[in-house]
Amino acid sequence: MSSARQQNHPSRRVNQSVSSTISTRSDRSDRPRTTTASPAVESAVTRLLVSIKQLLEALALWSKQEMSELQVSDVYVRLGNDFNAAVAAFTSFNIDMSELLAVPDELRRVLENCLSEDATAENLEIFLPDVRKIITNLLQGLRGKQTIYRRIVADHRHKSSDTAASDRESRSSRSDSSNKANAPRQQSTRATVDSSESLNRRSATSSSRRKE
Repeated sequence: MSSARQQNHPSRRVNQSVSSTISTRSDRSDRPRTTTASPAVESAVTRLLVSIKQLLEALALWSKQEMSELQVSDVYVRLGNDFNAAVAAFTSFNIDMSELLAVPDELRRVLENCLSEDATAENLEIFLPDVRKIITNLLQGLRGKQTIYRRIVADHRHKSSDTAASDRESRSSRSDSSNKANAPRQQSTRATVDSSESLNRRSATSSSRRKE
């Protein structure tokens, strides 16, 4: 019985190796990565959504024996990396991600159990509800974080707009004050010019009378 089962399940040893591979690779992908610039939240979320879709597709192919366990593991690792990037993006805006940080580990445990079984549609159906539940919780969490992020961005833009308007008003006020301060000087200059012209005309008139 045992011998027959081993012959019918030639990938059992490989599956055990895959479980170890998923753990090792995911541990590596779970390490926080520092970035010098603030990541783009929307693009990070988009990449994560694509990775989630690719994982579901990979599991479907695995159940049809059209994709190996190692290939599914690679897809999971990419998802883990994209998850870390999304977490870093939200965290750069001081958005708390603590309630979602357990998602990669939860997903890994289900995948390890799934991939330790034979690649059949029946076995996939056993584990797929758990996979979908984890993914659904992740998607709901991401939507909530995106709402917070968009509110922060909108508030920042509003404050920036108010600051710019205040700066324009301040510059306009300084310009008006400067014009008012220069006005007496301009009036004094015009008065001096008018006085000089008047004196010149009187002098010319006096000279003309003496000649006569």
